[in-house]
Amino acid sequence: MKPDCSQSSSVATSATLEALELLGPNLCEPWRLRGLLLALGYSPSPDAEEVLKSLPHKDARFLDEHDWVAALEKRGTAVAARVLLDFITEGAFPNRPGGIDARTLSHSSRPESAPRHPDIGSGRAWPIM
Repeated sequence: MKPDCSQSSSVATSATLEALELLGPNLCEPWRLRGLLLALGYSPSPDAEEVLKSLPHKDARFLDEHDWVAALEKRGTAVAARVLLDFITEGAFPNRPGGIDARTLSHSSRPESAPRHPDIGSGRAWPIM
C-alpha cells in the first residue's frame, strides 16, 4: 500500500510549525531562525513553501527579515513567487527603516521568474513591479 503523499505534506508542514511553537517566543525571533530559513530555501520538499508562507502569518516580523525573502527566492518556484507576490499585493511589507524596501522586493519578484499576479493594478504594489 502506497502512502498518501498529499496527507504527509500537510503533516510535515504542521509538524514544523508546531515544533517552532514549542521553542517559545524568545527562540522564535525571526533573526534566531535564519538557519531554518536558509534550510527551507534549499529544501527539496514542497512543504518548505507552505512553512515560509505561514511564518509571517504567525509573526509579521518575518516580513522584515531579508533571509525570509532570500529563502523564497532561492526556492525558484512559481509557488514561492506567488507567496511573495501575495504579500506584496496585500501591502504587508511595512515601509520603515531597516525593513525590506521596494528595490529589494522588485529584484526578488522579477516578472521573468514569476507569473503576473491578477490583482496587481495601480495600487501600492505597482511601484514594486
